[in-house]
Amino acid sequence: MKINKRIKYIALFTLLIFSISVPIFTLIYFNKNSHLLQYNKSIRTNINNINKVNKEVSSYTTNNIFNASKYRYNLPNSIKLLNSSKTNLEKYKPNEKYKDIHLNLIKGITNNIYTYEQLLAILNSPESQDVDKAFYSFKKYRDDSIKFYELFNSSNPKLKINLSKDFLDCLNIST
Repeated sequence: MKINKRIKYIALFTLLIFSISVPIFTLIYFNKNSHLLQYNKSIRTNINNINKVNKEVSSYTTNNIFNASKYRYNLPNSIKLLNSSKTNLEKYKPNEKYKDIHLNLIKGITNNIYTYEQLLAILNSPESQDVDKAFYSFKKYRDDSIKFYELFNSSNPKLKINLSKDFLDCLNIST
């Protein structure tokens, strides 16, 4: 009889420990992830805008054919939209834990803008004496943009900058 009571007490004690620890660990888990969820919610619209602009710009190159007139005509508006998203992102102040992620995003969009500005400058002045420097700058901005977007993406699995093959091909065909 004493063994049965002991087993009951052990079972009740185990059940009590389990029923207390599950909610505690659940709260810790969700609290830990709630900051990232809040951060993602705050920047989602801007990420969607960046992806939309980059997808549109990549559509100006089809079947490895670079359509310079489309780039010249549409890039100013694309740059304007990216600048607007950048301004919104710069206003947002993430908590300490996500400052590095956010900084990578800001650096990525900044270099994304510089890439498009440099491409536009090259297209508007293809005979310029500085065209070699402009191409070098274009490539540097492109590579930096991709690097910072990849850093952002690797740190934020729920919300990503789309570095699609079309987007990367569009930037590579330009060089």
